[in-house]
Amino acid sequence: MKFLFDLFPVALFFVAIQIWDIFVATAVAIVATVAQVGFLLLRRKQVTPMLWASLAIIVVFGGLTLYVRDKTFSEDLQQVRTGNQPNAYAAIRNLVTGAFRRAGFANIALRCPEPSGQSIH
Repeated sequence: MKFLFDLFPVALFFVAIQIWDIFVATAVAIVATVAQVGFLLLRRKQVTPMLWASLAIIVVFGGLTLYVRDKTFSEDLQQVRTGNQPNAYAAIRNLVTGAFRRAGFANIALRCPEPSGQSIH
């Protein structure tokens, strides 16, 4: 039961981010963590050092996220397909292909194992 109690803010964060945006989800995580610590303090239970650390991290970094409201992360996600990544993948592919050819593999496809164990020839 303690495990579920510890994951309460994380679960609410993931539910909120599916329904709303990152800012609402961050606010939900902050409120849930503060409520979690408040619940333990009202019941006069021990608040573990890990929970205090989680509270501090979530409030500080979550608060900064809400304060700054920077959309850079969302904009960067759009550049995954349009930025330099396709060029980087092509360079890595060419590097690996060249390494195989220098090692003596003339036809790389023939040297690769068949996924189903059946030959395509």
